Amino acid sequence: MPRYAAPAFPVSRSDFSSLRPRLDALRELVGLSRTRVDRRTLAEAGRVLEEAAARQRHSLDHTVVALAGATGSGKSTLFNCLAGARLSEAGVRRPTTCAPVACAWTDHAGGLLDRLRIPPEARLRP
Repeated sequence: MPRYAAPAFPVSRSDFSSLRPRLDALRELVGLSRTRVDRRTLAEAGRVLEEAAARQRHSLDHTVVALAGATGSGKSTLFNCLAGARLSEAGVRRPTTCAPVACAWTDHAGGLLDRLRIPPEARLRP
């Protein structure tokens, strides 16, 4: 099974610097549009701003990857390959995995995993 390797193009904090002005512009647009735009549309923009703010409160040293696909398509096998260890049960019976699992290489991901509603017993270490 392959071991975890750093991405070919590491992401740095400076890569996120262009996001802040865009969020500020969206915040200003929402403020200026209250009397001109449908309330549901503004609510969705507000939700985006809230989610971005909540994510920014957590370390940018963590990357979240979701594996999605049909039942039996190999998500658990891929998860195990990415983790470099057999952490998620892969089997013939469908569905084998019935709840989300997470893999973290540090002890500092707890707040982010709480936000993603990953229960403590599903937080695995390679």
